[in-house]
Amino acid sequence: MQAALLPLLEDFLSAIVFVVVYGLTKQLVLATSLAIAVGLGQFAFGVIKRRPFTIMRWIALALAVGLGSMTLLTNNSHYIQLKPTIAHLVIGATMLKRAWLLRYLPPIAKTWLPEAAVVGWGHAWAALMLATAVANAIAAQWLSVPAWGACLIGLWMLKGVFGTAQYFSMRQQVVRRMTEAAATARNAASAT
Repeated sequence: MQAALLPLLEDFLSAIVFVVVYGLTKQLVLATSLAIAVGLGQFAFGVIKRRPFTIMRWIALALAVGLGSMTLLTNNSHYIQLKPTIAHLVIGATMLKRAWLLRYLPPIAKTWLPEAAVVGWGHAWAALMLATAVANAIAAQWLSVPAWGACLIGLWMLKGVFGTAQYFSMRQQVVRRMTEAAATARNAASAT
């Protein structure tokens, strides 16, 4: 779960910085400038550390700089507020790929989970991301920046709850299937 949520947190770090700085200072230019600086800093850090740049990292950088610049040019926070919407749409669309979740699972889960469970959770995550995109777009359009920030934090908390539910559900399935397999093996051994 942490392996999947940490990259998402990194991808949205500039939006988080924007929300926190704006909430503390009410300075749109300062908050936006720092959000752009964070996006550029993440890029530079990745280059220095020779970390591979995924498509989402490039999109996050482009959105931070592009939408941040539009916010500065127009003095309108709606541009920067739409960054999570666009990113969630891209992530949600990517998550529609069958069994994308497999790369994030530990070997024991890959061995014992039925494919239907992995595909089902993957599609559930895709639906959550797409719903989050819509919710963010509505919040960005109709709420003040502080209220939008609170909504964004609530959406992050929802993803945490969802990820926790997924973890415990998958764990329970793995344990149950392993227990059933052990019982079947014992019964087969005692029958011979």
